[in-house]
Amino acid sequence: MRVPLLLLVVACHEAPPEPPSPCRPEAPEAMLRRPGRQDDGSFVTLDGRRADPAGVHLDLPGYLIEVVAHPTLPIAYATSASSDDRRLLVIDVDRMEVLQDLNRGRAYQGLWLSPDGATLLASGGAAERIDRYKLGADGLLTADGAWTVDGYVSGIASGPNPATVWVSLQQQRTLVELSLDTGLPLRTVALTIAPYRLVTDPTRAHAWVSGLADNDVERIDLVTGDVTTLSLGGAPGGVTVAPDGSTVWAVTTKGDTLVSIDPEAVAITATVDVAADTLGPDQRPLANSNPNHVAFHEGRLYVTRGADNAVSVFDAATLSRLGDIPTGFYPTASTVMADAQTLFVVEGKGSGAGPSEGRSAKTALDGGASRIDLSAIDLLATSAEVVANFQRPIDLFSPVCEADFPIPTAPERGTPIEHVVVLVKENKTFDCLFGDYPGANGDPDLLRYGADVTPNLRALADQFTLSDNFYTQVQESDNGHLFLTQGHLPEYAERIFLEQSQSEAFFSFTVQPQSVPRLGTLFTHLLDQGHSIRVFGEIVGMFVDAADGTSPADFSDADYPGGPFFNTGVLDVDKADRVIEVLTAEGLPDLTYILYPNDHTVGTSPGAPTPESMIADNDAAIGRTIEAISHMPEWPSTAIFIVQDDPQGCEDSVDVHRSPLMVVSPWVRRGTVSHVHHSFLSVFATITRILDVGPLGRTDAAAAALWDFFQDTPDLTPYTALPRTWPEEINGGSGIGAEASARMDFRGPDRAEGLDAILDAYRLARMGRIDAAEAQRRIADLRETEEDEAEERAEATAFAADLARYVAWAEERGHDTSRARALLASVEAEAAEIDEDEDKEPQPR
Repeated sequence: MRVPLLLLVVACHEAPPEPPSPCRPEAPEAMLRRPGRQDDGSFVTLDGRRADPAGVHLDLPGYLIEVVAHPTLPIAYATSASSDDRRLLVIDVDRMEVLQDLNRGRAYQGLWLSPDGATLLASGGAAERIDRYKLGADGLLTADGAWTVDGYVSGIASGPNPATVWVSLQQQRTLVELSLDTGLPLRTVALTIAPYRLVTDPTRAHAWVSGLADNDVERIDLVTGDVTTLSLGGAPGGVTVAPDGSTVWAVTTKGDTLVSIDPEAVAITATVDVAADTLGPDQRPLANSNPNHVAFHEGRLYVTRGADNAVSVFDAATLSRLGDIPTGFYPTASTVMADAQTLFVVEGKGSGAGPSEGRSAKTALDGGASRIDLSAIDLLATSAEVVANFQRPIDLFSPVCEADFPIPTAPERGTPIEHVVVLVKENKTFDCLFGDYPGANGDPDLLRYGADVTPNLRALADQFTLSDNFYTQVQESDNGHLFLTQGHLPEYAERIFLEQSQSEAFFSFTVQPQSVPRLGTLFTHLLDQGHSIRVFGEIVGMFVDAADGTSPADFSDADYPGGPFFNTGVLDVDKADRVIEVLTAEGLPDLTYILYPNDHTVGTSPGAPTPESMIADNDAAIGRTIEAISHMPEWPSTAIFIVQDDPQGCEDSVDVHRSPLMVVSPWVRRGTVSHVHHSFLSVFATITRILDVGPLGRTDAAAAALWDFFQDTPDLTPYTALPRTWPEEINGGSGIGAEASARMDFRGPDRAEGLDAILDAYRLARMGRIDAAEAQRRIADLRETEEDEAEERAEATAFAADLARYVAWAEERGHDTSRARALLASVEAEAAEIDEDEDKEPQPR
């Protein structure tokens, strides 16, 4: 068939298609703000979400744990905790002010208020005591003695006998009946789980305990002592009983569900999701809401969703959702006040933190409380507000490009990046390393390790991309390693990290299954979807199997210098040489995860490298690694994320959680400082988009990726490492903080309480900012106590258990474990020596 001439002419003159417009994502002004209280009164969390309660908010000290309401007065009693103090707060809810602030030593969880409002009992936690208080007519407390209890009290509740109370002992896995007159034990019932929450059913003489570290709840017959166990899955948290005893309800903190239980049959009758929005690809909400408490009042259930900054309201009879109410930052419990229309919610992080101002991240984070008038709540409107608050980051900053971009802007888009490297350092704030960096929001007065110690960090910032508005979502290293290997902290980790220095029961929580989210870790997430991984130096997240039974530990380098775990006793440059050797021989996998921990330092421990020397070693290792990767064939398709595991070690002028984030890649905007608010979750949102695996959970699904770091044209210029400039040095035997440093345990992160103070005083003196006498004065109170000795024993025992687990795994696979076995023998010997020394001490008569 011949084509008409006219058509041929038209075809020849048809304009070529327009090329796709370049993609240059620019964040809106709202994404440039710092976290915390804003000028308009709203509150932005560390991960960029809003946490604005539907009511009146009160800032409170510490991490709020638990709350009970006075039976007739508008008074609430709440416990709070931080790493340095424990409080019992008496709060006037009408006026939203603190009436009493009582120091509680080592207390943690467990409050009971007598039905007549005359007596309050409060657990002393690891101190193994219960404090008793009398209540005045005005609701104020007067100390009325204390009882010694042989165990860690996690809950207190009434029983059928009005002359006694029942207490749950967490470590001992028992339930004990105590006399209200004397506090003496009357009966003991053995449990099979470690009790977390305790409630009683007055109509049936039953007690119910939930096991946050287990998957079960247990019903205890308080007459016969019979115990019946019911598996709920997903780490049960809060539990409550209907006033008529007809139903028991519990929330699963890892299952993200509210469960209804038949108390007679001890059987589940209904289960519902606690969240309503659907960020995931299916119709169910994504995981990781962290529901942690459930309260009943007049036919309704109020479920606090810690990670969602919300309370969900359900019909108690049908478990149908009635709506959601926004709260402050990380709600932990709620109660309905005596007026029957005021919901009082306590929050673990409600007040945020702010600049350091002499405080560490573990002591600066404060909580809050919200008073919500239930009669004035429009649940349809507040439910929409909860979703908008949660999805704020991605709603504000979620660009769509017509062409492919290094971070895909839509599921069908491609990316030139195929290889991701996560390089983890230890314990530094932004100001500590970049306080004087040009164009960044920093405070030069807080700079401690600048270009003279870290030339490669400076050069990488100059040549690639640095963020000055990036925040860790943790306060210490244990949770930092958890978060960076799994993208979320389950409720167990959120609650326990403050207790690890108080109670021997909670050391080593980072390698326990209850600290792993329901959907697994970043490693299992990638393995499940066919991606390759290689891990150097990280033990956290290694012992959680993928769906096919594969363990991430199978992809951990068993010959990593110092062992495949946190080890500051080997030079980071030696570790870097091993990383380079393996990656050069094998090529880059889809994900490479590397831990270089020596910028943690070992303080001024005699005979060890000085802090500057260790940080210089860490800097040199990073430089070598980046140089090597940038000369590999995979460099054009690689992105490297350099993060600190937590923000300890130094102060910061913006927020104690601010730390530097650096992204190194041919695809980043070279020589730029990002001022966009990002967090750990932004890194996960970026990695999962690049590798096309979908989010790990709801929190990273709602996070904005690091769009502003990248560009759609590459610069393939490789990096050339700079030589170390700070000389190799060794601490002397009598320097600033030497005695205290020598007592500290540096075989794992966060086992050296007081290191921050030593490092700061030492470094200021060395910089000539203070004299040696002033430096010694600042650390003079770091003396060893009996509590320190108990902690040392617990640390040694816990580390030995972790190490033994690794040795067993490695030997099953035929790896050489001689170095690990030698270290294990020394740790076990130390633990035995501590016990032997304690046994030799004179015992009180």
